[in-house]
Amino acid sequence: MTVPYPVVRQLTPTATATLVWLVLVGLTVGSCWLAPDGGVILLLAAIKSRLIIHYFMAVRVAPRWLAWATDAWLVALFGSVYVLYLAS
Repeated sequence: MTVPYPVVRQLTPTATATLVWLVLVGLTVGSCWLAPDGGVILLLAAIKSRLIIHYFMAVRVAPRWLAWATDAWLVALFGSVYVLYLAS
């Protein structure tokens, strides 16, 4: 008997954490190569911050308002840092 739709396998929590960790390591290495460009490094730092908050602080499974609040906080934080970077 064939399945009429593709079967999507869920990653285990350990595999998900490992995958996110590998992405974080890749972004860190990428930011080392892009060291002279501060704007790109800030963008990579914002992405890394969101991954850490959502996957390792369990905001991903928290109430939706908390996820939105942390995302808004990250936008405000990194937006302010970027404005200060441009002003310097």
